[in-house]
Amino acid sequence: MKKPRHRSPSSQSMQGRALLTTALLVSFACPAASQPPLPQNDGKKHLGPSSCSGPVCHSAKQELANIYGDEWLVWREDDRHSKAYEVLKNSESKRIAKNLGYEQPAWEVGICLDCHADHVSKDMRGPRFKLSTGVGCESCHGGSQDWASKHDNVRPHSENLADGMYPADEPVARAALCTSCHYGNKDKFVTHRIMGAGHPRMSFELQVFSNIQPAHFVVDDDYLARGKKAEEGMKVWAIGQVMSVRASIDALLDPKRNRDGAWPELVLFDCHACHHAMSEKRWRSRASTGTLGPGVPRLNDSSFLMVRYAFTAVDADGAKDFAGDLNELHSAVSESEVRKRAVAIRMRDRLDALIPELDSWEVDAQAVRSVLKALLRDGTRGEFLDYAGAEQASLASQALFENLYTLGALSEATLDKVAAENETLLAIVADEENYSRAKATASFKRLAALVQ
Repeated sequence: MKKPRHRSPSSQSMQGRALLTTALLVSFACPAASQPPLPQNDGKKHLGPSSCSGPVCHSAKQELANIYGDEWLVWREDDRHSKAYEVLKNSESKRIAKNLGYEQPAWEVGICLDCHADHVSKDMRGPRFKLSTGVGCESCHGGSQDWASKHDNVRPHSENLADGMYPADEPVARAALCTSCHYGNKDKFVTHRIMGAGHPRMSFELQVFSNIQPAHFVVDDDYLARGKKAEEGMKVWAIGQVMSVRASIDALLDPKRNRDGAWPELVLFDCHACHHAMSEKRWRSRASTGTLGPGVPRLNDSSFLMVRYAFTAVDADGAKDFAGDLNELHSAVSESEVRKRAVAIRMRDRLDALIPELDSWEVDAQAVRSVLKALLRDGTRGEFLDYAGAEQASLASQALFENLYTLGALSEATLDKVAAENETLLAIVADEENYSRAKATASFKRLAALVQ
């Protein structure tokens, strides 16, 4: 009998006890010049998923040496990415394209295909390539023209990378890749107009979203011997949040994405700061927004709030500086373009210095526990009153509690209680139109009492 798939040796012990019970699905620019180009722009010919599906390759339906041999089948049958193109043919996508004034259907619109398919240029498509296969193998692993015939079960990962494979096993590279569609970058970006036409609100968290995808690989001794990384838990969560914030800052600094005519690009702001019933008196002051008063559009700072905790893991002073910058950024956005740019650039520089620290960081239970306590303490104090903040905090709570368990720092009995309360919290943030601040705060308080 095959051993169950898992993403890392430690996560195998969870045996399906994932704390997430709802699926959310987002994209980013890579901050460091040393990062490889994203698969969509790698200049390599993409051969299409069918080129991976041979009977002695990834659809063998039997184990082949060090791999399962059914990776293509898992992607096609269970992975939502394989259905991304089909989404463009549903009634909602048709309505969005019509509302935006496109004469062609959504499945022929470039801005839609950029994230719902492996949308490489026509000269980069092999003879078996089809856009209709959706977000396929090469959307994440890169154009395979130079490594498809070489990457057998024992070839070192470094040699595949040298031939153009994208390093999706590395947290920073994975975050850059995933956020490029689950948020946007300079080449593709879901604007407020697109959302106004009916596109769902963008939401993403790297660690939890990675875990809810069906694993098409096994992290075991063979996997590690080939030189692949097996990072998970708080480290992946922290890097994902930092890369998300960096993408937000890139958008704030990009004149093409920062404005929409005379208006600011409203997709960068907190949806629920404006979208609510006029009779609902929801404004309340919050420490991280400083002196920002009522009636002022507020940036969506949900991932910014999470990065404060990521900073504390490796740089306590940096966490304080970043919190001060966030306070200032909120004010600057509504007061001065010059000041906004200066603060945003300063924050981006801080993040660029933090990324390599997090990438080389060795996670331990004490650090995870400390960050989790701080996060939940602030939750009980009402720091996550805004829906987007509560949503990110709930995902962070799951990722960090799970990491405590995989590190052996959370008992089985406590895990059961955590899982039950996390389901309660997820239900609270599942419906943004009926989100209850009081219920979320109470749930954070119950979770805080479970931190060992």
